[in-house]
Amino acid sequence: MSTARIKEVIEDSKASADRSLALAERTKQTGINTVENLQHQGEQLKRAQDNVDEILYKQQKAARHIAVIDSIGGWVKNKFSLRRKKRNHVEEDNKKIKKEAKKIAKKERIVPMKVKSDAEMQEPIDYDLLDADDKQDLQHTNDTVEKISDVVDGLKEIALIQSKELDEHNQRLPTLKKTLRKAEINTDIQVRRISRQ
Repeated sequence: MSTARIKEVIEDSKASADRSLALAERTKQTGINTVENLQHQGEQLKRAQDNVDEILYKQQKAARHIAVIDSIGGWVKNKFSLRRKKRNHVEEDNKKIKKEAKKIAKKERIVPMKVKSDAEMQEPIDYDLLDADDKQDLQHTNDTVEKISDVVDGLKEIALIQSKELDEHNQRLPTLKKTLRKAEINTDIQVRRISRQ
């Protein structure tokens, strides 16, 4: 390979490595932003579930009051059966989610990429043909490739966090859907009961 061709390859490699590093850094930032958005959505889902739980609790309480109004004899029964027990399934769900996240983290341990040392790599060019600037450019390229490797390792961690967040959302959504359906049914029942009076 001629010296001119070697210089051209080194320049291309350096530019490519720099572009790759910039792209990897932007991708990492996008991943971080996605994790933050997923965490925010998870908090919104939790608040929505808490709100629905509160609605169900109030509906149950209202149903007991309506039952008292409906039947004078029933008020005694309702008075003694009144339980002010608020559902705590959200806390149980959170415990399950954390337990599952730990399982996933154990299963998918992140193994950092091993960057081969100069001795392990085959030298594609004769270093004696390179001047000081070329050697500096080649070292810059090698350093950039190592930085890319570090960023990719960070991306693996970000992807694992995203996976856990999405799993948490997927676990919460069916519970929220079921609870919302129950609230809807309870509302319909209460509206019909009130309409009869």
